Amino acid sequence: NKVIKTEETTLGDALNTYCDQLKNNSIEGIVLTFDSHIYKWKGVEENYPDEFINNIEDMYKVVRFMKPGMEVYIDKMKIIAKAAREVREKNASSNHKKNSKHQDEKKSSREVHTDDR
Repeated sequence: NKVIKTEETTLGDALNTYCDQLKNNSIEGIVLTFDSHIYKWKGVEENYPDEFINNIEDMYKVVRFMKPGMEVYIDKMKIIAKAAREVREKNASSNHKKNSKHQDEKKSSREVHTDDR
């Protein structure tokens, strides 16, 4: 059994404290609670769909307008989301290359089999 550490902190401190750890994937994520709301901030190995990244960009614009200076916290979220996108794209590219290689190997083996007849 693994004990999960809990602490009371501000959102800004949590973002500053855990951003690098999430980006380096040294932790899976953090759970933030505000009143009765629960939010999960996941690391780069998690799936950050483009829609989610766009929501962060939209939130940045709102926060910059309504709470100037606070957008630095949204920047932390953007760092993780963009790093997650890079990991996703790298994995997709790698999987595509593996699938292409596997298809090429299948073709080659069929060609060799045909030549043996």
